[in-house]
Amino acid sequence: MKRRKNLITLLVSVTCSIFILACDVDIPINEMAAAKNGIEDAKKYDAEKYAPDEIKNAEALLMQSHSNLVDGKGDNAKKSANEAILAANDAKNKSLQPYADSKIKQSDEMYALADKAYSERFSTENFAQGKNFNSEAKSQYEQGDYVKSAESAEKSSDFFTKALNDSLQNSSSINNEIASTERRLNEIKKEKNSNAAGTNLTKAENSIKNAKSAFADKDFKTSLQEVDSAKKELDAASLAINKQRISSSIAEVRSDIKNIQVSGLPQDITNDLNSATSELNGAEQALGQNNIKDADSRVNRAAGLVNGAKIKIKKNEAEVALNKAENQLAQARKSDSDKKYDDNLNKAENLIKNGRSLVASSKFNDAINNADEAESIISAVLNSIETDAQNLALATVSAGDGKEEDDQLTDTDDESIAVVDTKTAEDTQTAEDTKTDESSIKDEPDKDVQERTYIVQGRKNNTDCLWRIAQRFYNDASYWPVIYIHNKDQIKNPDLIFPGQRLVIPPKPDKRPLYRKN
Repeated sequence: MKRRKNLITLLVSVTCSIFILACDVDIPINEMAAAKNGIEDAKKYDAEKYAPDEIKNAEALLMQSHSNLVDGKGDNAKKSANEAILAANDAKNKSLQPYADSKIKQSDEMYALADKAYSERFSTENFAQGKNFNSEAKSQYEQGDYVKSAESAEKSSDFFTKALNDSLQNSSSINNEIASTERRLNEIKKEKNSNAAGTNLTKAENSIKNAKSAFADKDFKTSLQEVDSAKKELDAASLAINKQRISSSIAEVRSDIKNIQVSGLPQDITNDLNSATSELNGAEQALGQNNIKDADSRVNRAAGLVNGAKIKIKKNEAEVALNKAENQLAQARKSDSDKKYDDNLNKAENLIKNGRSLVASSKFNDAINNADEAESIISAVLNSIETDAQNLALATVSAGDGKEEDDQLTDTDDESIAVVDTKTAEDTQTAEDTKTDESSIKDEPDKDVQERTYIVQGRKNNTDCLWRIAQRFYNDASYWPVIYIHNKDQIKNPDLIFPGQRLVIPPKPDKRPLYRKN
């Protein structure tokens, strides 16, 4: 094609030379130039592809015109040049429609690539211009204006190409968005109530997989559409999980209210619990409307009210416990007229005072522990006072048995143990006094059994003392000195033992021992 074009150009140059050298020949210079231009114009529309016969004929006629001119046949040269012009026009006209059609198809192909790459988002203006020129090209084509149609289609392709390039430059942002969505999916999967959104999470996972596949094919539009679908499913999953979480919280707070709400509560606590119930009802209504924020706020307010009620109740329990311990302390001091147990009672009093300070610091459990510890000490003191009375009565009875038995006393350090007849007066004790916890020993007394171990029990009523333990194991409270002597390494004062002490209980002796201080 290039060779033929050069040949035509050469012919025109030769023709001009002939015109200069042979002025007597009528040279059709204008016709021959027009034929040359017509052939070149037809080739711009791919005449060689769409009208090959016509363009070849036009070129042949132009060559014939040149030959006629060389032979001095000016009229024939002019005739051939005019025929070449007509042939070139035929070639052009035949090529215009398919040429315009091919340009429109090219524009459509570029549109598809740009649309696939989501240029509408990443190169909005270029993509819009491309669409406008594409539509214009098709309209001009329908009107038969194939030249303008082809021009518009080429402009459309240029804009779509620019838009596509812009999209490709933004591919990293798409990949980041896919990764971000996948991270969110994995985070939601780890949430406590994620099983409430199983279907949504599965759909989101599938959409992310599709997004990755589309991205690999440079189908950014589909990729981002799948990402958007995944995000919607994750939003739905979050909603379902939050609703499940809040529903569980509502149930927990309602259960707390039910456990707290008993008759006889102070009015302010009752009011708090009623307000909490009202908040929970509102939370359920908000949850039904998918108003997570409002439901959350209401549940939090309800929980705050219930916690406040618990604190008030705990404070009241602590104050009641301390008041009870204080009353028992007063009773113990009255009973301990000779102040024998003053040190222990002072310790209990300090525990009560510290308990008051703990209440002021809102450390109610610690205050209750102080009250319980004080009460255990006071109970032990009261039991010791009762034991003293028992011992005094026992000594009085034993003293009547005569001087012979008294001589049998054996001194041991600052205490003495004597064996007396087992038929002396025995202590009586209520059934309640002989009861013990499951962790202590319940064996029937048997003098033939080996040593046993017993853990001293602490109770608010009938706390263990040596004579109660002797009654339990020997069916005779007066045998308590046996236990005392056997455990002197940890019992400093037989009138005072404490919960948790592990005592060794020896077999019951044949004779009842008598204890008295020097």
